[in-house]
Amino acid sequence: MKSKEQQNSFDIVIFGATGFTGTLVAHYLAKTADSNIRLAIAGRNVYKLAALKKELQELNPQCQHVGAFHADIADQSSLNIMTASTKVLLNTAGPFSLYGEPVVRACVENGADYIDISGEAAFIRRLEQQLADQASTNEVRVITCCGFEAVVADLGTLFLLQHAKKDRPVKLRSYVRVDGNLSGGSMQTALNAMGDLAHAVLPPPTASDGRKVSLLKPRLAKDSQLGGWVTPMQVIDQDMVLRSAAAMPCYGPDFAYAHHIVFPTMGKMLRVMGSMINMLVMAQIPFTRRWMQSRLPQPGEGPSKEQRDNGWFNVRFELECSNQQLVAEVSGGDPGYGDTAKIVAQAGLCLVEDRDKLPEFFGLLTPAQAVGELLIKRLHTEGIRFKLTDTSGVSSLH
Repeated sequence: MKSKEQQNSFDIVIFGATGFTGTLVAHYLAKTADSNIRLAIAGRNVYKLAALKKELQELNPQCQHVGAFHADIADQSSLNIMTASTKVLLNTAGPFSLYGEPVVRACVENGADYIDISGEAAFIRRLEQQLADQASTNEVRVITCCGFEAVVADLGTLFLLQHAKKDRPVKLRSYVRVDGNLSGGSMQTALNAMGDLAHAVLPPPTASDGRKVSLLKPRLAKDSQLGGWVTPMQVIDQDMVLRSAAAMPCYGPDFAYAHHIVFPTMGKMLRVMGSMINMLVMAQIPFTRRWMQSRLPQPGEGPSKEQRDNGWFNVRFELECSNQQLVAEVSGGDPGYGDTAKIVAQAGLCLVEDRDKLPEFFGLLTPAQAVGELLIKRLHTEGIRFKLTDTSGVSSLH
Protein backbone atom coordinates (compact mmCIF):
# COMPACT_ATOMS: atom_id res chain seq x y z
CA MET A 1 0.00 0.00 0.00
CA LYS A 2 1.23 3.48 -0.80
CA SER A 3 2.18 5.69 2.14
CA LYS A 4 0.10 8.72 3.08
CA GLU A 5 2.94 10.96 1.91
CA GLN A 6 3.15 9.38 -1.54
CA GLN A 7 2.13 11.75 -4.32
CA ASN A 8 -0.81 10.58 -6.42
CA SER A 9 -1.02 11.31 -10.11
CA PHE A 10 -4.74 12.07 -9.81
CA ASP A 11 -7.22 13.30 -7.22
CA ILE A 12 -10.27 11.49 -8.61
CA VAL A 13 -10.64 8.55 -11.00
CA ILE A 14 -14.11 7.60 -12.30
CA PHE A 15 -14.31 3.84 -12.92
CA GLY A 16 -17.09 2.85 -15.31
CA ALA A 17 -16.85 6.34 -16.78
CA THR A 18 -18.25 5.36 -20.20
CA GLY A 19 -21.45 3.90 -18.72
CA PHE A 20 -24.64 5.94 -18.49
CA THR A 21 -24.17 7.31 -14.98
CA GLY A 22 -20.38 7.39 -15.21
CA THR A 23 -20.56 9.71 -18.21
CA LEU A 24 -22.88 12.06 -16.34
CA VAL A 25 -20.44 12.12 -13.40
CA ALA A 26 -17.52 12.86 -15.74
CA HIS A 27 -19.44 15.66 -17.48
CA TYR A 28 -20.46 17.17 -14.14
CA LEU A 29 -16.90 17.20 -12.81
CA ALA A 30 -15.53 18.57 -16.07
CA LYS A 31 -17.96 21.50 -15.87
CA THR A 32 -17.88 22.25 -12.14
CA ALA A 33 -14.65 21.07 -10.48
CA ASP A 34 -11.87 23.56 -9.82
CA SER A 35 -9.11 23.53 -12.41
CA ASN A 36 -6.63 22.18 -9.84
CA ILE A 37 -8.59 18.90 -9.47
CA ARG A 38 -6.68 16.21 -11.34
CA LEU A 39 -9.31 14.02 -12.98
CA ALA A 40 -9.06 10.68 -14.76
CA ILE A 41 -11.54 8.29 -16.37
CA ALA A 42 -11.30 4.51 -16.42
CA GLY A 43 -13.01 1.56 -18.08
CA ARG A 44 -12.41 -1.49 -20.23
CA ASN A 45 -13.13 -0.03 -23.69
CA VAL A 46 -10.25 2.16 -24.85
CA TYR A 47 -12.22 3.54 -27.81
CA LYS A 48 -15.11 4.69 -25.62
CA LEU A 49 -12.61 6.21 -23.17
CA ALA A 50 -10.96 8.17 -25.98
CA ALA A 51 -14.36 9.44 -27.17
CA LEU A 52 -15.35 10.48 -23.65
CA LYS A 53 -12.03 12.24 -23.11
CA LYS A 54 -12.66 14.25 -26.27
CA GLU A 55 -16.16 15.17 -25.02
CA LEU A 56 -14.72 16.41 -21.72
CA GLN A 57 -12.13 18.51 -23.50
CA GLU A 58 -14.87 20.08 -25.63
CA LEU A 59 -16.91 20.82 -22.49
CA ASN A 60 -13.95 22.43 -20.77
CA PRO A 61 -10.61 23.24 -22.42
CA GLN A 62 -8.96 22.81 -19.00
CA CYS A 63 -9.65 19.07 -19.34
CA GLN A 64 -6.79 18.65 -21.81
CA HIS A 65 -4.87 16.73 -19.17
CA VAL A 66 -7.64 14.34 -18.09
CA GLY A 67 -6.10 10.91 -17.61
CA ALA A 68 -7.44 7.61 -18.92
CA PHE A 69 -6.92 4.12 -17.52
CA HIS A 70 -7.71 0.89 -19.32
CA ALA A 71 -8.97 -1.11 -16.34
CA ASP A 72 -10.93 -4.36 -16.20
CA ILE A 73 -12.20 -6.33 -13.19
CA ALA A 74 -10.82 -9.47 -14.86
CA ASP A 75 -7.32 -7.96 -14.71
CA GLN A 76 -6.36 -7.21 -11.10
CA SER A 77 -3.05 -5.65 -12.12
CA SER A 78 -4.93 -3.01 -14.15
CA LEU A 79 -7.07 -2.23 -11.11
CA ASN A 80 -3.96 -1.95 -8.93
CA ILE A 81 -2.33 0.50 -11.33
CA MET A 82 -5.51 2.61 -11.43
CA THR A 83 -6.09 2.71 -7.66
CA ALA A 84 -2.42 3.30 -6.80
CA SER A 85 -2.59 6.46 -8.92
CA THR A 86 -5.44 8.29 -7.20
CA LYS A 87 -6.61 9.67 -3.88
CA VAL A 88 -10.27 8.82 -4.53
CA LEU A 89 -12.00 6.33 -6.80
CA LEU A 90 -15.65 6.80 -7.83
CA ASN A 91 -17.15 3.50 -8.97
CA THR A 92 -20.23 3.70 -11.20
CA ALA A 93 -19.91 0.22 -12.77
CA GLY A 94 -22.69 -2.08 -11.58
CA PRO A 95 -24.23 -4.44 -10.80
CA PHE A 96 -21.86 -4.16 -7.86
CA SER A 97 -22.64 -7.62 -6.54
CA LEU A 98 -21.15 -8.97 -9.76
CA TYR A 99 -18.38 -6.47 -10.49
CA GLY A 100 -17.66 -4.37 -7.41
CA GLU A 101 -15.54 -6.45 -5.05
CA PRO A 102 -12.27 -6.55 -7.07
CA VAL A 103 -12.39 -2.75 -7.38
CA VAL A 104 -12.88 -2.25 -3.65
CA ARG A 105 -10.10 -4.74 -2.90
CA ALA A 106 -7.70 -2.82 -5.13
CA CYS A 107 -8.59 0.45 -3.39
CA VAL A 108 -8.09 -1.04 0.07
CA GLU A 109 -4.75 -2.61 -0.86
CA ASN A 110 -3.46 0.52 -2.60
CA GLY A 111 -4.71 3.18 -0.18
CA ALA A 112 -7.34 4.91 -2.33
CA ASP A 113 -10.61 6.05 -0.76
CA TYR A 114 -13.59 4.41 -2.49
CA ILE A 115 -17.12 5.73 -3.22
CA ASP A 116 -19.88 4.05 -5.20
CA ILE A 117 -23.57 4.39 -6.10
CA SER A 118 -24.54 0.84 -5.17
CA GLY A 119 -27.73 -0.02 -3.36
CA GLU A 120 -27.13 -3.75 -3.06
CA ALA A 121 -27.28 -5.40 0.35
CA ALA A 122 -25.53 -8.57 -0.83
CA PHE A 123 -22.55 -6.52 -2.02
CA ILE A 124 -22.33 -4.60 1.26
CA ARG A 125 -22.51 -7.85 3.25
CA ARG A 126 -19.53 -9.22 1.33
CA LEU A 127 -17.50 -6.08 1.85
CA GLU A 128 -18.28 -6.19 5.55
CA GLN A 129 -17.14 -9.79 5.83
CA GLN A 130 -14.06 -9.63 3.62
CA LEU A 131 -12.64 -6.11 3.40
CA ALA A 132 -14.00 -3.84 6.16
CA ASP A 133 -11.34 -4.70 8.75
CA GLN A 134 -8.48 -4.34 6.29
CA ALA A 135 -9.85 -1.00 5.10
CA SER A 136 -9.95 0.25 8.68
CA THR A 137 -6.39 -0.94 9.34
CA ASN A 138 -5.15 0.73 6.15
CA GLU A 139 -7.09 3.96 6.96
CA VAL A 140 -9.14 3.73 3.78
CA ARG A 141 -12.71 5.01 3.55
CA VAL A 142 -15.09 2.66 1.72
CA ILE A 143 -18.37 4.55 1.20
CA THR A 144 -21.24 2.70 -0.47
CA CYS A 145 -24.73 3.85 -1.49
CA CYS A 146 -23.57 7.36 -2.31
CA GLY A 147 -26.20 8.39 -4.86
CA PHE A 148 -29.83 9.41 -4.38
CA GLU A 149 -29.99 5.95 -2.82
CA ALA A 150 -29.25 6.36 0.11
CA VAL A 151 -27.65 9.79 0.61
CA VAL A 152 -30.89 11.77 0.75
CA ALA A 153 -32.37 9.61 3.53
CA ASP A 154 -29.06 9.33 5.38
CA LEU A 155 -28.12 13.01 5.27
CA GLY A 156 -31.70 14.25 5.61
CA THR A 157 -31.93 12.36 8.88
CA LEU A 158 -28.59 13.77 10.06
CA PHE A 159 -29.67 17.30 9.09
CA LEU A 160 -32.93 17.10 11.08
CA LEU A 161 -31.19 15.59 14.11
CA GLN A 162 -29.00 18.69 14.34
CA HIS A 163 -32.12 20.56 15.50
CA ALA A 164 -33.46 17.91 17.90
CA LYS A 165 -33.10 17.73 21.66
CA LYS A 166 -30.02 15.87 22.76
CA ASP A 167 -30.01 12.68 24.83
CA ARG A 168 -33.71 11.95 24.23
CA PRO A 169 -35.40 9.05 22.36
CA VAL A 170 -36.09 9.90 18.70
CA LYS A 171 -38.75 8.57 16.34
CA LEU A 172 -38.24 9.59 12.73
CA ARG A 173 -40.25 8.80 9.59
CA SER A 174 -39.39 9.73 6.02
CA TYR A 175 -41.73 9.99 3.03
CA VAL A 176 -40.35 9.87 -0.51
CA ARG A 177 -42.11 11.49 -3.46
CA VAL A 178 -40.29 11.11 -6.74
CA ASP A 179 -40.62 11.44 -10.50
CA GLY A 180 -37.79 9.95 -12.52
CA ASN A 181 -36.77 7.16 -14.90
CA LEU A 182 -34.45 4.17 -14.53
CA SER A 183 -31.48 3.35 -16.75
CA GLY A 184 -30.79 -0.11 -18.16
CA GLY A 185 -28.00 -0.63 -15.65
CA SER A 186 -30.27 0.17 -12.69
CA MET A 187 -32.98 -2.17 -13.93
CA GLN A 188 -30.49 -4.99 -14.44
CA THR A 189 -29.05 -4.37 -10.97
CA ALA A 190 -32.52 -4.47 -9.37
CA LEU A 191 -33.37 -7.72 -11.15
CA ASN A 192 -30.08 -9.27 -10.09
CA ALA A 193 -30.73 -8.30 -6.45
CA MET A 194 -34.25 -9.75 -6.54
CA GLY A 195 -32.77 -13.08 -7.57
CA ASP A 196 -30.82 -13.24 -4.30
CA LEU A 197 -33.52 -12.73 -1.68
CA ALA A 198 -31.51 -14.45 1.06
CA HIS A 199 -29.10 -11.49 1.04
CA ALA A 200 -31.45 -8.71 -0.10
CA VAL A 201 -31.68 -7.05 3.33
CA LEU A 202 -28.91 -6.10 5.71
CA PRO A 203 -29.09 -7.48 9.26
CA PRO A 204 -30.20 -4.96 11.93
CA PRO A 205 -27.21 -3.02 13.28
CA THR A 206 -26.24 -2.90 16.93
CA ALA A 207 -24.63 0.11 18.59
CA SER A 208 -21.41 -0.88 20.36
CA ASP A 209 -22.03 1.59 23.20
CA GLY A 210 -25.39 0.13 24.28
CA ARG A 211 -27.63 2.69 22.58
CA LYS A 212 -30.86 1.37 21.03
CA VAL A 213 -31.41 1.46 17.26
CA SER A 214 -34.58 -0.04 15.77
CA LEU A 215 -37.22 0.06 13.04
CA LEU A 216 -40.45 1.92 13.62
CA LYS A 217 -43.72 0.29 12.67
CA PRO A 218 -44.34 1.60 9.13
CA ARG A 219 -47.52 3.22 7.88
CA LEU A 220 -49.89 2.11 5.12
CA ALA A 221 -52.58 4.77 4.72
CA LYS A 222 -53.96 7.66 2.70
CA ASP A 223 -52.45 10.94 3.89
CA SER A 224 -53.97 14.16 2.56
CA GLN A 225 -51.12 16.28 3.93
CA LEU A 226 -48.59 14.23 1.97
CA GLY A 227 -50.83 14.20 -1.09
CA GLY A 228 -51.31 10.50 -1.64
CA TRP A 229 -51.05 6.94 -0.39
CA VAL A 230 -48.22 6.10 1.98
CA THR A 231 -46.66 2.64 1.90
CA PRO A 232 -43.52 1.12 3.48
CA MET A 233 -40.40 1.19 1.30
CA GLN A 234 -37.97 -1.63 2.09
CA VAL A 235 -34.83 -0.38 0.37
CA ILE A 236 -31.18 0.12 1.30
CA ASP A 237 -31.86 3.71 2.45
CA GLN A 238 -33.48 2.40 5.63
CA ASP A 239 -30.50 0.14 6.34
CA MET A 240 -28.02 2.98 5.87
CA VAL A 241 -29.91 5.32 8.21
CA LEU A 242 -29.94 2.66 10.94
CA ARG A 243 -26.24 1.93 10.41
CA SER A 244 -25.40 5.60 10.77
CA ALA A 245 -27.48 5.72 13.95
CA ALA A 246 -25.67 2.70 15.38
CA ALA A 247 -22.25 4.16 14.59
CA MET A 248 -22.77 7.78 15.69
CA PRO A 249 -23.72 8.79 19.27
CA CYS A 250 -25.34 12.03 18.04
CA TYR A 251 -28.41 9.96 17.03
CA GLY A 252 -29.25 9.66 20.72
CA PRO A 253 -29.87 6.86 23.21
CA ASP A 254 -32.90 5.39 21.45
CA PHE A 255 -33.36 5.97 17.71
CA ALA A 256 -36.16 4.45 15.62
CA TYR A 257 -36.79 4.97 11.90
CA ALA A 258 -39.26 4.04 9.15
CA HIS A 259 -38.93 4.72 5.41
CA HIS A 260 -41.95 5.22 3.11
CA ILE A 261 -42.89 6.12 -0.45
CA VAL A 262 -45.89 8.26 -1.39
CA PHE A 263 -48.03 7.44 -4.44
CA PRO A 264 -50.43 10.10 -5.79
CA THR A 265 -53.29 7.59 -6.21
CA MET A 266 -54.22 4.14 -4.99
CA GLY A 267 -54.31 2.97 -8.59
CA LYS A 268 -50.68 3.88 -9.18
CA MET A 269 -49.67 2.30 -5.88
CA LEU A 270 -51.36 -0.98 -6.80
CA ARG A 271 -49.88 -0.97 -10.32
CA VAL A 272 -46.35 -0.41 -9.08
CA MET A 273 -46.66 -2.96 -6.30
CA GLY A 274 -48.12 -5.50 -8.73
CA SER A 275 -45.26 -4.96 -11.18
CA MET A 276 -42.69 -5.33 -8.40
CA ILE A 277 -44.28 -8.57 -7.15
CA ASN A 278 -44.39 -9.96 -10.70
CA MET A 279 -40.74 -9.02 -11.25
CA LEU A 280 -39.78 -10.52 -7.89
CA VAL A 281 -41.45 -13.86 -8.67
CA MET A 282 -39.91 -14.09 -12.13
CA ALA A 283 -36.46 -13.25 -10.75
CA GLN A 284 -36.48 -16.45 -8.66
CA ILE A 285 -36.37 -18.70 -11.76
CA PRO A 286 -33.12 -18.56 -13.76
CA PHE A 287 -34.85 -19.00 -17.13
CA THR A 288 -37.43 -16.25 -16.58
CA ARG A 289 -34.79 -14.00 -14.99
CA ARG A 290 -32.60 -14.30 -18.09
CA TRP A 291 -35.62 -13.65 -20.29
CA MET A 292 -36.45 -10.49 -18.37
CA GLN A 293 -32.82 -9.35 -18.54
CA SER A 294 -32.93 -9.64 -22.31
CA ARG A 295 -36.15 -7.61 -22.49
CA LEU A 296 -35.14 -4.79 -20.17
CA PRO A 297 -33.06 -1.81 -21.32
CA GLN A 298 -29.40 -2.73 -21.31
CA PRO A 299 -26.51 -1.11 -19.36
CA GLY A 300 -25.50 2.14 -21.01
CA GLU A 301 -29.09 3.00 -21.97
CA GLY A 302 -31.05 5.51 -19.95
CA PRO A 303 -33.52 8.40 -19.87
CA SER A 304 -33.04 11.31 -22.26
CA LYS A 305 -31.79 14.71 -21.18
CA GLU A 306 -35.34 16.05 -21.45
CA GLN A 307 -36.63 13.28 -19.18
CA ARG A 308 -33.83 13.92 -16.69
CA ASP A 309 -34.48 17.67 -16.75
CA ASN A 310 -38.12 17.03 -15.83
CA GLY A 311 -37.31 14.65 -12.97
CA TRP A 312 -37.67 15.73 -9.34
CA PHE A 313 -37.80 14.43 -5.79
CA ASN A 314 -39.02 15.58 -2.41
CA VAL A 315 -38.38 13.69 0.81
CA ARG A 316 -40.19 14.79 3.97
CA PHE A 317 -38.77 13.89 7.40
CA GLU A 318 -40.97 13.98 10.52
CA LEU A 319 -39.26 13.73 13.89
CA GLU A 320 -40.73 13.18 17.36
CA CYS A 321 -38.45 13.71 20.34
CA SER A 322 -39.99 13.98 23.79
CA ASN A 323 -42.64 16.72 23.36
CA GLN A 324 -40.82 18.18 20.36
CA GLN A 325 -41.91 17.72 16.73
CA LEU A 326 -39.79 18.82 13.78
CA VAL A 327 -40.23 18.56 10.02
CA ALA A 328 -37.63 18.92 7.29
CA GLU A 329 -37.59 18.41 3.54
CA VAL A 330 -34.84 17.52 1.10
CA SER A 331 -35.64 18.24 -2.54
CA GLY A 332 -33.93 18.35 -5.89
CA GLY A 333 -33.99 17.41 -9.55
CA ASP A 334 -33.71 14.09 -11.38
CA PRO A 335 -33.03 11.59 -8.59
CA GLY A 336 -31.75 8.59 -10.51
CA TYR A 337 -29.11 10.25 -12.67
CA GLY A 338 -28.77 14.04 -12.65
CA ASP A 339 -28.65 14.40 -8.90
CA THR A 340 -27.03 11.01 -8.31
CA ALA A 341 -24.14 12.16 -10.52
CA LYS A 342 -24.01 15.40 -8.56
CA ILE A 343 -24.04 13.60 -5.19
CA VAL A 344 -21.29 11.08 -5.90
CA ALA A 345 -19.12 13.72 -7.59
CA GLN A 346 -19.48 16.14 -4.66
CA ALA A 347 -18.71 13.31 -2.23
CA GLY A 348 -15.50 12.69 -4.15
CA LEU A 349 -14.60 16.40 -4.09
CA CYS A 350 -15.33 16.41 -0.37
CA LEU A 351 -12.72 13.69 0.22
CA VAL A 352 -10.17 15.67 -1.80
CA GLU A 353 -10.82 19.31 -0.93
CA ASP A 354 -12.09 18.93 2.65
CA ARG A 355 -9.69 16.19 3.69
CA ASP A 356 -8.41 18.02 6.77
CA LYS A 357 -12.01 18.48 8.04
CA LEU A 358 -13.18 14.88 7.61
CA PRO A 359 -14.19 12.75 10.62
CA GLU A 360 -11.55 10.21 11.62
CA PHE A 361 -13.64 7.24 10.47
CA PHE A 362 -12.17 4.49 8.30
CA GLY A 363 -13.37 1.14 7.00
CA LEU A 364 -16.84 0.44 5.58
CA LEU A 365 -18.82 3.65 6.17
CA THR A 366 -22.20 5.18 5.51
CA PRO A 367 -22.32 8.58 3.76
CA ALA A 368 -23.34 10.26 7.05
CA GLN A 369 -20.35 8.75 8.87
CA ALA A 370 -17.83 9.63 6.21
CA VAL A 371 -18.81 13.05 4.86
CA GLY A 372 -22.08 13.98 6.63
CA GLU A 373 -22.30 17.69 7.38
CA LEU A 374 -19.61 18.61 4.86
CA LEU A 375 -21.57 16.98 2.04
CA ILE A 376 -24.87 18.53 3.19
CA LYS A 377 -23.32 21.99 2.75
CA ARG A 378 -21.92 21.11 -0.67
CA LEU A 379 -25.19 19.65 -1.96
CA HIS A 380 -27.22 22.58 -0.66
CA THR A 381 -24.95 24.91 -2.63
CA GLU A 382 -25.44 22.73 -5.72
CA GLY A 383 -29.25 22.88 -5.64
CA ILE A 384 -30.20 19.90 -3.48
CA ARG A 385 -32.09 21.77 -0.79
CA PHE A 386 -32.10 20.84 2.90
CA LYS A 387 -34.79 22.86 4.63
CA LEU A 388 -36.32 22.86 8.12
CA THR A 389 -40.00 23.48 7.30
CA ASP A 390 -41.59 23.30 10.75
CA THR A 391 -39.57 25.10 13.42
CA SER A 392 -42.24 25.08 16.10
CA GLY A 393 -40.09 22.87 18.32
CA VAL A 394 -36.76 24.58 17.74
CA SER A 395 -37.17 27.28 20.38
CA SER A 396 -37.23 24.66 23.11
CA LEU A 397 -33.76 23.45 22.21
CA HIS A 398 -31.77 26.25 23.82
